[in-house]
Amino acid sequence: MKIVLILLLFIVMCNNLQAQIDDSDKLLLDKKLQNVLNSDQQIRKEAIAIFHSAVDIEKKIEFQHRLDSVDQANQQFVFAVLDSQGWPSGLSAVANQAIFLVIDHAKLEDQKKYLPLVKEQSSNGILDKSAYATLYDRVQMHSGKKQIYGTQTILQNRGQEGDVLLIWPIQDSEKIDSLRQSVNLPPLNDYVKVVSSMYGKKCYWDKSLEVKDIRFNGK
Repeated sequence: MKIVLILLLFIVMCNNLQAQIDDSDKLLLDKKLQNVLNSDQQIRKEAIAIFHSAVDIEKKIEFQHRLDSVDQANQQFVFAVLDSQGWPSGLSAVANQAIFLVIDHAKLEDQKKYLPLVKEQSSNGILDKSAYATLYDRVQMHSGKKQIYGTQTILQNRGQEGDVLLIWPIQDSEKIDSLRQSVNLPPLNDYVKVVSSMYGKKCYWDKSLEVKDIRFNGK
């Protein structure tokens, strides 16, 4: 009887120890992901200032290399986690947002790869519904297709008016605000004002704009 009790006590102690180790690992992962988010957002704050200023092209190219380096490091870490264990459970909201942002800022093939994971986390309430809507629209845009929720813009030169931001062509303009509402996004006209204020450039929603009308690199 004593042997049985000792064995049971040993099992309980082992389970508690394993739980403590798991909790410690999760806290460490959460902290690392919070650092990932901080680096992602900091470099993009710098990007807004640099790419919308009169800084010479050499400095912009130099900064682009630094931004790419930060993104690649973040992607290497986050994608290794996702590929080895899927989307970790029990993370803080900040850590979950970090994973999303790394995916959102990745290349098209990676965005497509992890889009189902983002959809699942959005459906389960781990991410806001707007996260999936944003990534879905970004995949559509990078695939040369119309977006659904109106979350994506593109910089275009309009002659004397200079560079402006245009809402990427939308699939169903008549239903856009109800679609945005369904994923916790504000009306598109309000979003246009926010984008214009954030980037210090005029932003337009041209309903007649088609994908074929978009000019890339002046072409």
